[in-house]
Amino acid sequence: MITIRSNTTSNKIQPPPNVYISNDVTDEGLNDSLPSPYLRSPIDGSFQSYNLAESSYIKPHKNLTFSYVPYFNTLQHGTLGRSDSFLMGTLHLNYEKYQQVKSIDLNFKGYERTSWTKTQGRTKFVYSGEHIITNKHYRIWSSPTKDETEILNLDVPFKVRLPYDLPDTLKTHLGEVYYSLRAIVNLKGSLISSTHTVEIHCPLKRTLVLDNDNSKLYKFHGESESITYTFVLPPAKNVNIGVYISIPMRIRFLRPGISIERIELAIKTNMKFRCNTNNTCRVSKRSGEAIIPRQELQYLNPITNNVKGDCTKTISFWIPRETLPTYYGRYITISHVLCIKIILLGIERTVHIEESINIANILKSFDVELPPPPAPPRFLNPKAFSLYLTTCGDRINYLVQNSVDSDSISFEDRDVEAAAAFVTQLYQSHIKKRTQSLSDEISSPYLYDG
Repeated sequence: MITIRSNTTSNKIQPPPNVYISNDVTDEGLNDSLPSPYLRSPIDGSFQSYNLAESSYIKPHKNLTFSYVPYFNTLQHGTLGRSDSFLMGTLHLNYEKYQQVKSIDLNFKGYERTSWTKTQGRTKFVYSGEHIITNKHYRIWSSPTKDETEILNLDVPFKVRLPYDLPDTLKTHLGEVYYSLRAIVNLKGSLISSTHTVEIHCPLKRTLVLDNDNSKLYKFHGESESITYTFVLPPAKNVNIGVYISIPMRIRFLRPGISIERIELAIKTNMKFRCNTNNTCRVSKRSGEAIIPRQELQYLNPITNNVKGDCTKTISFWIPRETLPTYYGRYITISHVLCIKIILLGIERTVHIEESINIANILKSFDVELPPPPAPPRFLNPKAFSLYLTTCGDRINYLVQNSVDSDSISFEDRDVEAAAAFVTQLYQSHIKKRTQSLSDEISSPYLYDG
């Protein structure tokens, strides 16, 4: 039998050099509207507490707690929906007396639930539905021997792979999609209890990664008795959450004496909830409303006969952060429609336009082509820099090692060649440091269970 007191060390954990200081991601290539998964770095570089808040626990246990990876405030790591995504953290066991532990397991579970009531007279009917999205089991620790291990204090880092097709965590007053993570400590069999468990909420965020550089914008046209219109939306009608989107528009008048009083925009969210008995409940709400008065519109090429020319405007429309992403599940369906209302002057008629859109947490992928390394100055003298090859012998050795014919090049050319090689080496080293990811710099001994 093995006795384990503690596996913690007193080494100070230093923050990675590119840890984010604020709660908003502002690094190049990232959308600054997305919340950052990184915690605020302490000024003195000392270790911070990364334990989960008490509100995160569904079923707490006085001897079992979870904590995040240092400098993160989420268990999710990786872009869910684009590439491999993981749950990473540490499970802490702190007992007052030794416990004989056989193994430790994790159970990750996702639910889709609905529930609402209807009243008819004095009778109240309750409708509900539940669907298990995922149910995964992982073993993160086992006794190193066939017998149980006596444990007083133990920290168990873990890294487990998430399924690829998981939706976002959603919550409405009639239904929700949520995930839980339960740790199970298997003890030596006894008459009281053979397991200790702790369960926490585990919210997930699914991200749609797009490369719109070569994608075409989505245009939709229409015509009424008085006008024709054209609106332009992002490619594939994909709209991000918590950002302004640009909607260019063009309206042409077909009859004289007509102009625009104002243009109203809004997002209508349609939610449909189902239950086990096939009953449904529908809810619609509007959000992100905007009004464009006639003073902000521009007219192009006005023509005679009192007919105004084309009307143009690029509308900046705000998508609220609390907007739910588009979702199609077994019991919950969430869809969005962009509603446009054009109020005309000179005629008692209003043009109503509706266009379905896809709302998601979007991150744009930038395929950056690195520029060529800078060329050295034409009249650079390497002798002025101690790091260059400064002696004639060093220059000749450099040329021989790089298979350069020394008879076909003058001493001045050799100086330039040596300087160019050094500048190229510095440039490539700088690019390598800039492109190194944050995850590669965190070297914690996390147990991987793929």
